[in-house]
Amino acid sequence: MEFVRRSSSQMNRLVRRFIMIFRLTLLSVVVSTLAFAQEYRAQISGQVTDPSGAAVAGAKIVAINTATNIIVNTTAASDGHYVLAQVPTGSYTLTCEATALRSSRGPA
Repeated sequence: MEFVRRSSSQMNRLVRRFIMIFRLTLLSVVVSTLAFAQEYRAQISGQVTDPSGAAVAGAKIVAINTATNIIVNTTAASDGHYVLAQVPTGSYTLTCEATALRSSRGPA
């Protein structure tokens, strides 16, 4: 087995080259991670109340994407709050229905 002896200047060049390759690799990982971080989903949230301002529990919320007709729905919590999470971005028409109230419809 033969060992190759390298001068200190050759070793310094190898170390610098290794550090440069490591930095480029690290930069590539960081940039590619940021590229995947672009968000294409949204959240629609709100609170259902009656004309007196009281929360309406159990109201059915339906969101329809005006461009694609994708339908997403949920039910309001006991305090009237609702969240439609991870919906595709775009314009939506919201419909709210509750047994004690008449139906209401409007843009989101």
